[in-house]
Amino acid sequence: MGSYCGQARKFQYLWNCRDYLNKALRIILATDGDTPGQALAEEIARRVGKERCWRVKWPKKDEVDHFKDANEVLMYLGPEALKEVVDNAELYPISGLFRFKDYFHEIDAYYHKKFGNEFGVPTGWRCLNDLYNVVPGELTIVTGVPNSGKSEWIDALLCNLNASVGWKFALCSIENKVGEHARKLLEKHIKKPFFGGRYGGSVERMSVEELEQGKQWLNDTFFILRCENKSLRSISWVLDLAKAAVLRHGVSGLVIDPYNELDHQRLPNQSETEYVSQMLTEVKQFAQHNACHVWFVAHPMQNKYTRLLD
Repeated sequence: MGSYCGQARKFQYLWNCRDYLNKALRIILATDGDTPGQALAEEIARRVGKERCWRVKWPKKDEVDHFKDANEVLMYLGPEALKEVVDNAELYPISGLFRFKDYFHEIDAYYHKKFGNEFGVPTGWRCLNDLYNVVPGELTIVTGVPNSGKSEWIDALLCNLNASVGWKFALCSIENKVGEHARKLLEKHIKKPFFGGRYGGSVERMSVEELEQGKQWLNDTFFILRCENKSLRSISWVLDLAKAAVLRHGVSGLVIDPYNELDHQRLPNQSETEYVSQMLTEVKQFAQHNACHVWFVAHPMQNKYTRLLD
C-alpha cells in the first residue's frame, strides 16, 4: 500500500509540472521497476502521449532480479552505468505499432523453414500441386456452377491432407446431414462404398470392421460446428467455435460450406459489397491469428447456362 502511495505522490508532483511536460519533445520515464512503478509509467505516458515517451529498463542485479530504480543502479554500479542505462532508454510501446525487429524471430523461422510448411502443404494431386498448395493462415474461396462437385472436392482434399500431414478440421457444413457427410468422408478414406448392391455396383462394400475403424478416424479428425435449433448463425458464431476447436483440439483447417446459408444481416446503411468485404476481413484475421487455413464455399445461383439445360 505504501508503495502505491509513494507512486501517487510522485505522479502528483509530475502532474504539477504538466506545463513543462506538454512542451517537451522527448520524455524519459524512469519509474520503479515494480508493479506500482510500471503503473505510474503507463499513466504518465497515457496523459502526455506515448509517442513522445521513452522507457528505461533497469539492468539485472542477478540471474533472477532486476534493479528496482535509479538509486539502486547508482549505489551498486555507479553514475556512469546509470547514465548509460538512461541514454539507452527504449521507445515506449504503443499498441498496434511495431518495428521489424519485433518480428525478427518470425523472419528467422521463415528463412530457416522451421515449421516445414512455409510453401504450403501439397494437395495430394500431382497435377494440382504446381498450381495450389494449402498454406496455414490463408483463405481459399471455392466456387463454381451448381452441382460441379465443390463440396466433394473439399472433402477429398481434407482426406488427402489428413493422410499426408495429419491435419484435423472443423466442419461447418450446413447443407449436409451428419450421417450423409460421414458416408462421403468414409468412402474417400476407406476407398470402398458405404452401401452395397446397386449403390456400389460390383465393388465390395466396406466391412463392419472397416466401418468401426473409419468411425474412430472421423472422431479423431473432424469437429462439427452445428446449430441445434433452426436459426441461422452469423460468421462470428462460426469463428468463435472454430477458435475453440483450434485451442482445444489443434485443428488446422476450417470449412464453411456454404457461405449462402449463414445469417448475413447487415447494417441499414451498409451495402452488400461493404458487408462482404468486412466479413472476409474477419475470416482472414481469424486464419492468420490461429494459423488455420479456411475454405469458404460459395454456391452461386443458377446461371443462364444451367437454366437453359433445365
